Amino acid sequence: MKKFLFFVMAVLVTVPSGYSQNRVTFTETFNSTNCSFTRSPQNSWLLDTVLNVSGKAAWGFVPNAEGDSIELISPVYDLSKYSYAYLRFSHICKISDLDYVAVEYRENYVGSKWKAVSIADYRGASTAFRRQGRFSHESYLEWQKADLMAEPDNSWWKVELFDISQDVAYAEVQFRFIIRKGSTVGTN
Repeated sequence: MKKFLFFVMAVLVTVPSGYSQNRVTFTETFNSTNCSFTRSPQNSWLLDTVLNVSGKAAWGFVPNAEGDSIELISPVYDLSKYSYAYLRFSHICKISDLDYVAVEYRENYVGSKWKAVSIADYRGASTAFRRQGRFSHESYLEWQKADLMAEPDNSWWKVELFDISQDVAYAEVQFRFIIRKGSTVGTN
C-alpha cells in the first residue's frame, strides 16, 4: 500500500525588533495522542514509529477511487503580529505523479477558500515541485520514480521550506495537506 508520509510541520514567524528578531515556532511532531491536526476521514491518517524523523510520523493512504481525497488540517495559527512567516515540514511523498499532493492554506475569515502555497514561495530543493507545484515520486531521485512499488526508508525524508510572508503575514491562517487519487491504477 502506498502512503504519503508527513512528520513535523512548523510555522516559523519572526518579528523585527531593532537589530534583532524574535522567533516564534508553532510545531506539530505527532509524538502524542493529542495531535493538534484534524484528519479527514479520521482513519485515513495513522501514526507510525518505523518511518520517522523524531519518534513518530503521520502517514496517509492514497484513496481507492479516482478523485477521492484525504486531508491533514492544522489548527488556526495567529500570525497577526508577524511580518515574516515560513512553513517548514519534513515528508516522504512516494506517490504517482498522476495522484495529487498539495500544501494549501486559508485565512481564518468567513468565506475564505483554500489556496495552494505558491511555487514562488518555495525555498526547497525539488525542481519537480518548482515545475508542477505539487509533490510526487518525481520530486527527488531517492523516491525512485521508476519503481512504483519501492518501499521508503528513513533516508528518504526531505525538509521543505516556504516563505509564506506575502500570503499570510498579519493573518490568522490554517494549513492543509491533501492527497487526491489520480488515474494511475494500483497506487492506493
